[in-house]
Amino acid sequence: MDFQEALSEFISFAGRIDSKDHRSKFFQWLSENIKDLQNDESEAFSGTINVEVELKGIAAELRKRLPLDATLSSETIICPLVGPNSDCNATNTVHVDAFLYDDDLLDSLVEDGKLSRSYCKDCGSKNTSPLNFVSHSASIPRLRVIFQEILPDLTGKVVLDIGSRLGPVLYGAYYYSNAARIIGIEINQEFVQLQSQVVQGKGFTDRIEVIHGDICQRADILKAANVIVLNNVFEFFVSPENHVKIWQFLRREINPGTLLVTIPSLEEEFAALNTGIVLGSWVKPLPPCNPGMIDDYEELEVSEVKLYQVL
Repeated sequence: MDFQEALSEFISFAGRIDSKDHRSKFFQWLSENIKDLQNDESEAFSGTINVEVELKGIAAELRKRLPLDATLSSETIICPLVGPNSDCNATNTVHVDAFLYDDDLLDSLVEDGKLSRSYCKDCGSKNTSPLNFVSHSASIPRLRVIFQEILPDLTGKVVLDIGSRLGPVLYGAYYYSNAARIIGIEINQEFVQLQSQVVQGKGFTDRIEVIHGDICQRADILKAANVIVLNNVFEFFVSPENHVKIWQFLRREINPGTLLVTIPSLEEEFAALNTGIVLGSWVKPLPPCNPGMIDDYEELEVSEVKLYQVL
């Protein structure tokens, strides 16, 4: 592509940005990062930017197909009865998918009146309280943290995402790692179809497979995995009793040596559950494999993502 072609593509791209506000934010970001983009030696930076653009493109397509809260009538969401999110209910909780909506998009939704950050505790009064924002997907920055900073090189390995939902972990693993096989298992058929459309449309079928099923019926998939990702996967979708049963099943079936990436930590997850599992005899915590790559902005992401190895 020569200069004139690049200029034409850039003008066309800028013209497709949804609104004046979003265009303004795009050009602000561009002005702040232009020196890095001009540095031909910064291949890693350029690669990261390209991947981010690809992932944001997938998110933009998915936003067109889903309601604002990215939930479906075919799924059942259960407010937790125990644990750190037991204060969540239908009144004080909003489901906002972090893969679909980054902080800038979230601010735009609030500014446009499509989303509120607080709710009225007494209708018509000024007695308000902050809403709980809950995401069932990993954000794009978190995906990069998981696959480039937390985990080791995955060349030749099998990655499994339990409860793959919209598929961001699958797409992140595809772009940010050299994993040979990437499997998502999802119990909701509509979400399976949505992921499959993305996988086929983007040409990911060489490495990504999406399976419709219940993980408790697929011990074979667990045993095939070298890395298993569990991102806020059970708490809002099963009763405490079934939550316990799922973890007991995972404890029995996951092979020693398997790496687990969990959000939240297993310590937090198990604190309110009577699983009978002694964490110290099942897993050992591991530090991030590439801590030198972590910048200040990503410290929070790292703090919420935990890596373990099954003993």
